[in-house]
Amino acid sequence: MASKPQLVLLGYVDEQISSRNQQMASFSVSKIGGTPDWCVSGGEIPMCKRCGRRQSLVVQVYSPLEGSLYHRTLYVFACVTQECWNRSNSWTCLRSQILDPAAARTTSPSSKSPPSVSSFGGESWFQDEHDWGGNDNDGNGNADNFNLASSSQLYLDNMAKTGGGRSNLNNINSNTASITEVAQKMESKLNIIEDDPNANEAVCGAVGIVGCEGEGVEATAVIEGSEGDMIAVDTPEQPTTDIPALFQEAAQIDANAEVTFLPFFMVSDVEPPEDVAFSDHERELLLRYTHTTGHDFREEEIAAGADGKGDGVYEKDIAIHGDVLLHKFKKRISRSPQQVLRYCREEGSSPLWLHPPGQSEVATKCQFCGGSMVFEMQITPQLVLHLRVAGVQGTPLEFGTVTVFTCAASCWNEKDIIKQEAVVVQCEVI
Repeated sequence: MASKPQLVLLGYVDEQISSRNQQMASFSVSKIGGTPDWCVSGGEIPMCKRCGRRQSLVVQVYSPLEGSLYHRTLYVFACVTQECWNRSNSWTCLRSQILDPAAARTTSPSSKSPPSVSSFGGESWFQDEHDWGGNDNDGNGNADNFNLASSSQLYLDNMAKTGGGRSNLNNINSNTASITEVAQKMESKLNIIEDDPNANEAVCGAVGIVGCEGEGVEATAVIEGSEGDMIAVDTPEQPTTDIPALFQEAAQIDANAEVTFLPFFMVSDVEPPEDVAFSDHERELLLRYTHTTGHDFREEEIAAGADGKGDGVYEKDIAIHGDVLLHKFKKRISRSPQQVLRYCREEGSSPLWLHPPGQSEVATKCQFCGGSMVFEMQITPQLVLHLRVAGVQGTPLEFGTVTVFTCAASCWNEKDIIKQEAVVVQCEVI
């Protein structure tokens, strides 16, 4: 029996935090940069183990566990000294927790269960499993116009078959007649004479109104042809990446200065499946279905091929340069290239490695309780583009990927303020 698909949650950079929205920031809000919002007062920013410099907050991730009585937040710090880049001992992950009074009142001791991963950022991902039309956006925030012509034809066919179809079609015919009348009125108002250069003086320029006697008619154009042949022109989006900054040399920052990255809120979404042309909401429902039932429709396609209904084998992409892990990393990230963070604390989950980690790099035992460690989240290299320091040109920090392993039991005592977790940093080997 196939294993259940793992639910991976992705983090994206959102609105910049400023004085206008600063009141929204708290330990229960995920963000990039800025200063840490500690769950418990008394938390201190760590120092770099290599050079002794005070580290800078890279991400703050609110990550409560299902069945736990605690709010729980992870804080990842890094040293911006260039010689410390891409070194695991120059990064630190701290975990802080605080008892949730509401959960403590509603949960009896006998009903406690081992903590497991819950919704990323404290949000509910699947609010309505049966509302397939709840989100019409694609992965880039654009309207989903998939198969518009076919949908329109199905709508017309349905109207013709239903009881109200006749009246609806009559309305369409009446609208068409109205358009024809407008066109005829426009033609009479224009009264174009080819030999007279002043023949069109009655037309009020390019304001879309024909005639100047107060009875102007709004100009309307009717494009003939099937809807499938039409091309929708979208308004170009404002670029969000500062391309010239990518070619700047590494920033020269005073070695004694405390560096704070510009803060941004971080939003999250479910990782889209591979090669599935669904809307965001449909992908969420598909993931929920496969995650809860263990049934994957793509396995049916493979089985169908084994029965003679298809070739039964998907062509594997093989990295020409032979670096299989790097190829896998890039291919998986390409599902949603703007992601800056990956979160999955489910049993058996693992990070996307750029190259095989050393045996001593990955911690297997918690330094506090001696229990096992599990993979929880991973920072992707896309975040480098968003790490900026006010008044400093260039890149203040570089890395390939940063993986975080945490105590499986999320051990915590009443007097604890912070606890350190394990970090593994990798750079891309060229």
